[in-house]
This record gives sequence, C-alpha cells and structure tokens, in this order.
Amino acid sequence: MSYQVLLLKKLADTGIRYLMDHGCDVIISSGKTEEDFIRDMKNCDGLFVRNEKITGHMMDMAPKLKVIAKHGIGYDNIDIEAATERNIQVVYAPMGNVNSVAEHAMMLILASAKRYGVVNQEMKRGNYEIRYTLPDGYEVKNKTLGLIGCGNIAKALAKKAYFGLDMKVIGYDPYQKPGFNEAGIEILESREEVLRRSDFISIHLPSTNATKNSFGMAEFKMMKPTAYLINTSRGDIVIEEDLAEALKTKIIKGAGLDVYNTEPVSMDNPLLSMPNVIATPHSAGMTVEASDALSLTGAQGIVEVLYGKRITWPVNRILVDKA
Repeated sequence: MSYQVLLLKKLADTGIRYLMDHGCDVIISSGKTEEDFIRDMKNCDGLFVRNEKITGHMMDMAPKLKVIAKHGIGYDNIDIEAATERNIQVVYAPMGNVNSVAEHAMMLILASAKRYGVVNQEMKRGNYEIRYTLPDGYEVKNKTLGLIGCGNIAKALAKKAYFGLDMKVIGYDPYQKPGFNEAGIEILESREEVLRRSDFISIHLPSTNATKNSFGMAEFKMMKPTAYLINTSRGDIVIEEDLAEALKTKIIKGAGLDVYNTEPVSMDNPLLSMPNVIATPHSAGMTVEASDALSLTGAQGIVEVLYGKRITWPVNRILVDKA
C-alpha cells in the first residue's frame, strides 16, 4: 500500500528519502495560506508541518489523515485537542535541534556580553574607534546564568556554560527538585531567586496557557540592572511592550532574542531598532545538522504511525494507548 504524505514546506532531504524508501508518495505544497493547504490535504494520509497553524477545520478537510508530524520541539501551532478528537496521532522531534538551539542561546549570551550588536554596526560604518568606548563589555567567566525551565535544551546550554566557560548556572523548574543536577545546574526553589541572582536569564519554556505573557515588567524589575534576557523558546512568553520599556528605561541591560510575539516579526517592532538588542529570525534550530535530524525524526514518526509500529515521540495518546 502506498501512502500520501504532504509537506507544507520543503524539508531536508533526509526525511523525504526516508518517507520514499518506506513506500510513501511525498508531495510538497506550493501554497502559503490555509485555503491552499486545505486544497492539498484532501488525499493525504500524513502531514508534515513546521510553524504553520493546523486547525480542526483543516483536519476535517482531510478525511484520510492519520498522522501529523511537527518539525521541531514546540507543537503549539497544532490543535492537539482537535487532533485527539479526530483520532489523529501527532508526533514531534524533541531532540533534533537541542544542540543547535543551545549553541544559539550561548551565541546570544556572548554577543550581548561583548556588545556585538553595537560593535558590528559601528565597525561597518567605519568607526574603528568604537573599541575605546565600550567600558561595559565583559567576560562571562564567573557570571551567573539563570535558566527558567530546565529541560533538554537548558541542560545542553548549562553544560556549555558551566564546563566550557566557567559560568555559574542556576535554574528554576517546577518539575525538578531543588539541588544540583548532572548538567551543573543548581535548581533553586523559586523563579524570583533565579531572576534576582542572574547576570543572564535564558528562557526555556513551552508556550502554554500558564506560560504565555508570564514575563513582564514585574519580572524585569526583579532582575539586575546589568542583566540580559535571552529568549530562544517562544515569543509569546514575553510581554514585548514591557521588555521594550524595560530596555529603554535601563531596568535591564539588554536582550538577545530569536523569537517574537508575531512572526515574521514586523519591521516597526521597536525591539529591532534598539542597540542593546541582538535579534535573530527564529533561526536557532536552523543548522544543517538540526534540519537533517528534525526532518528524519519527523519522517520516522509518520512511518511508525502509518505502519502500526511503536511510536517513539508521541504528543497525544491515540495509537500509543491502543498498542
């Protein structure tokens, strides 16, 4: 039997080859809107998505749909409840971009500490003398990195910071007991204590009803005035208006951002014009290695579902509970 798998965007060849090697006809959508996707989904058995929003209505328009694979860790763009109600299994790839995102977070930390945004801009303008006017650039050695959320990416970042750069690492995660863990993180009892003690705050949380808009002015006022906020998780966790005000009024020193409330980010977003903000376009997990791993893992999940195999990375519990 041949199955049809629709990719809403072109993915790395590793996953495409795997699907084809397992008897799947792979189709890549040429559309960009929900209407375009619905048109292409009509006969698909499997759906492979990146950040496209997948609604219950879209699922209703694909009567053969059995599985949705997310190219990445966060699956908040997929209506999981609607998929469960329709007996559609959702799978994801929680480990594929762990190292890439951790490296990116560390890059933002180092770029912030070295005032890279200002230096790069001024150097390209011909201002070589900028090197004499940066009294607030500093080393990260012995500085404290605070992690909000201590999952796989946070632990990978912690290892790089603690073992590679001699940083102190503290963190808060309601699902982990206070104390030291294997990544060199000292888990504290409260988020507030992490905010107060850290030179860098790195957010590693999923987007949920509990975490959305959970970082605002109250949190920034707990941070050191010399501290930086790093966010490579989800943009809607941070109240951007409060962050812009905190940066403008020097409540905190700066920020390194890879994610935003609205994506693609609007060019009139004030954060993009601030010299104390390092901004990247949700590209933390876009390395060659991560793209290959995410594509392959998602493809493997699709094949597992279509052929009734044990599911390695389920999101909901459709076929898992029936196995």
